[in-house]
Amino acid sequence: MESGFATLPGSLAICQSETVHEVPEALDVDLAELRQELAGSELVVFDFETSGVRPRFAVVAGIGFYFPASRRVFYINCNHGLHDPDIPRYPEKKVAAAIRPFFRDRTKHAVAHNATFDVRMLYRLGIDVRCRVSCTMVLTHRLDENLRSFGSGQTTHYHLPAVTYGLKELTQVFFRCKPPTLHDVIGERNTLNAPPRLVADYCRIDVVNTYNLFSRFHAVLGVGDPLNPSPRDLLRRHLDPVYRLAAEIDDPNNLVLARMMWEGVGIDAAEAVRQRDRYQRSIQACRDEIWRSLNVRWPLETPANVLRVMRSLGVKDDLSYDPFAAYPDPSVDWRVSVASEVLLDVYESVNDPFKRRIMALLLSMSLMKQRLSAFLDTLPAKARYSGDRLYPDRFDSTLVTTRFSSSPNLQNLPGKADKEEAWQRELPNPCKEYSRTRNLFVARPGCVLVSIDLKAAEPRYMALLFQRALRSRSEDYLDKRRRARRERQERYPDLMAAMRRLQDKRPTQPFEVQWPNITDDPLWRVFKHGVPTDDPYNALLIAMDPAGHQQAIAQGSEKKWLKDNRNRGKTAFLAFAYGASAANLAPQLGWSLAQTEQAIRNIETSYPTLIPLRQLTLLEMIHLGQVENLWGRPRRINGYYQLARPEPVTVRFRLRRPTPRSYVARIIPLGSTSPALSQSGSLAGGGVQAFVEQCYIELEEGVRGEVVLAGNPDGTLAYAARSDPFVRAPHFNNPPFRNISFSLIRWVEDGDGLRRLFPRQAHAWRMAFNSLCQATGADHLRWIMNNVDREVSLKPRFRDCKLVLTVHDSLVYEVPEEKLQPFVKSARQVACRQPPWADIDFKVEVEWGRRFGEMKELP
Repeated sequence: MESGFATLPGSLAICQSETVHEVPEALDVDLAELRQELAGSELVVFDFETSGVRPRFAVVAGIGFYFPASRRVFYINCNHGLHDPDIPRYPEKKVAAAIRPFFRDRTKHAVAHNATFDVRMLYRLGIDVRCRVSCTMVLTHRLDENLRSFGSGQTTHYHLPAVTYGLKELTQVFFRCKPPTLHDVIGERNTLNAPPRLVADYCRIDVVNTYNLFSRFHAVLGVGDPLNPSPRDLLRRHLDPVYRLAAEIDDPNNLVLARMMWEGVGIDAAEAVRQRDRYQRSIQACRDEIWRSLNVRWPLETPANVLRVMRSLGVKDDLSYDPFAAYPDPSVDWRVSVASEVLLDVYESVNDPFKRRIMALLLSMSLMKQRLSAFLDTLPAKARYSGDRLYPDRFDSTLVTTRFSSSPNLQNLPGKADKEEAWQRELPNPCKEYSRTRNLFVARPGCVLVSIDLKAAEPRYMALLFQRALRSRSEDYLDKRRRARRERQERYPDLMAAMRRLQDKRPTQPFEVQWPNITDDPLWRVFKHGVPTDDPYNALLIAMDPAGHQQAIAQGSEKKWLKDNRNRGKTAFLAFAYGASAANLAPQLGWSLAQTEQAIRNIETSYPTLIPLRQLTLLEMIHLGQVENLWGRPRRINGYYQLARPEPVTVRFRLRRPTPRSYVARIIPLGSTSPALSQSGSLAGGGVQAFVEQCYIELEEGVRGEVVLAGNPDGTLAYAARSDPFVRAPHFNNPPFRNISFSLIRWVEDGDGLRRLFPRQAHAWRMAFNSLCQATGADHLRWIMNNVDREVSLKPRFRDCKLVLTVHDSLVYEVPEEKLQPFVKSARQVACRQPPWADIDFKVEVEWGRRFGEMKELP
């Protein structure tokens, strides 16, 4: 890693395969020349330098442009306060007039990092953007969706404690150079008051690095140079699902999101005050009730306070363990979690009414405090100086679910109606508050909010996934494995030959998925033919409780039974789709553990494609490192993807026997060992077959010990410590080739220096299986957003019908009352359209109302 600021003019970053552009020495500042360059260019990279991060209120200091075809960089000074004779200042209106023709031309292509911000700055200049806009933050996410700085799956780098999708971090990781931050360049000064030359030099580094990320996207996909693609490259772009979806879904969605963020949504500050008062009274009632019950007035404001209460309850007497046991070192007591999900899990496992009541009160306090801090205090404050409209700071697609990553976080809004959970029934009335937080969002006078929500979308995705699996069975997976094997053979012929030569010949029986002997999946038939019912949740209910269904038929009350118990079928979908355990599902269904276990078995019998698809997903994760949603977009599983690729990696793993010992090894993955069926019938296990370039003992974190195994490039053994347990372990691959079980691996570091914590296999499989539905829904929602925007909202008749919010899988529009019916008719037709991979109908639920929390259905 180079030190200092390595992207100064004339320097060249290092990258393995793509052509990296240098930062030009010359800086152009003439507006007339910029106009001419824009007129003759098809592709430009642009970046705004502003006084702040909120486009509605930020002032444009200057705009940077990079033309990769001519390698010219422009910086146009708009509002810098300091005079620089070499960088003339132009009025905003004159700048807007010069650049408007390019951005209004649908044949042009603009690139930016965090494009929704820069597009909103163009709106601020009065430019209606219609060209194609690519966001390198989103494109980088589409190549690697596992860069994140939070949770147990964070990714680190040599000099970065956590890696996200920021331009500076990505440049440092992929191009081995460290660009300056704005603070490094101008210090504490605001951009407007900084010397224009410093800001211009900073901006030209950013626009060139943005283009390099854009070029890297093309290089990684192997679809040719962004500027001069060959006919073969154009064909590859059409066939590659990641590139095709970027062009068809991701790029158009940048404009839709930017327009939505620019419009904002109305906030009722008075309603927030009313709700805040009610919540604060209920929180105090919870405190009083806890103090009265415990007969002690302990503080209850911090996690440490809650932990004190939970330890006083002695839940260990009701459980086989103590989830709140103290660590020997009091300074690390913070590691004991009292998060809501932990309290809820303990609540469901404890039978003592007194303890359950105290935990219910703590849960109620936590829920109400969360709503106060996330919504009732935050949203009105953000809208206070903007005419009671909330303009989100960030709304981007760097998640693989139907939720968008947003600031403020609007994706944790409560559901359409707060439903009373089992624990809430333990509460006295003053201790629970059900104010509809969604009522904070209101329409402008003369307008209404219209919510378009896909109906039973996830069961439809699952039905189509089942049907796709039945049609292709394991053929696609096996074909991809054969291609991966050929790639390894072509790249490492000597190593592959040496590995086979040194292997112990053992009879092996690779696991094969056993598919049911049917042509149409039963869940797919629910949607296609309405058999046994056209409601998927009722179909699941019938499958999980056939005895109850038959009894209802005998009593002539089938319709009433289906209506009363439909939510059980909906809840069971969690087990059906996401593998929820019977222990977690039983309290939600209100059934005993044995009854719930039988219900899950009934579902697996009634829908025989479920278990084979789960098994196929695990095999794809192990041998390919990724799964594909219905759009064909891959979901790469952190760590597993790196071990499935024929690229050298470094792994840290730990042997527990005969004595615990940690190792760090530089390996070349040459295949994976297959999992096996356990006695319970589940599929688990497996590992990576690897050529070990070098392996050493790690004495402690980062401290290198003795080298125990090393191999030569031709696959022969260079050194082996025969007494070491890893070297002498009885694998069918002999040194310098070893099998490393997935269960032993702690992290994997790839060629870019990105160190990824290796997830437990059960967690990784759930992530992979969940993403089949979730990632499909994410792309489907963006596809609908784009279509409604292009075919409805941008039409002259509906120009005043604005998308103002997206929450979960709902799209919320602000529509003039007189246009409600025609807008809904047009938008419903577009939203119900079948995606290219679907052969069943999709339905939407449309609701309208003045407030988001008081919507009523529109037939």
